[in-house]
Amino acid sequence: MTANHLPSTIEKLLPSLQSSGSLGLEKGDVLIHAPGFEDRTMAVADVLSYCKGAKAILLDYRPVNPENRLDQVRNAISAKGIQTTDQDIIEYHRFEPGDFEAKLKRRLEAGSAQRATV
Repeated sequence: MTANHLPSTIEKLLPSLQSSGSLGLEKGDVLIHAPGFEDRTMAVADVLSYCKGAKAILLDYRPVNPENRLDQVRNAISAKGIQTTDQDIIEYHRFEPGDFEAKLKRRLEAGSAQRATV
């Protein structure tokens, strides 16, 4: 997606899009990722450099799709040094998000996040 395709109200709030060949995270950084079933799901793990001390929050989609790749993403980012505890996996019901926002906020606070990458 390019900035030209973003709704004008969002475009004004975001910095311009930039391409990146790799992503390095460090202590205090949190990766927020929603692993689905598409090939692009693994793209984040593919571009990560080794990220000692970084953490992740992963979304576990509901309703469940057996093709979702949550475990694969968790293993791949763990191999790159990113810690993900069971508490860092948050259920996200795409049709009934409920208190998802509050859960995400609690996890960010618990992990002392200084910077988040979505």
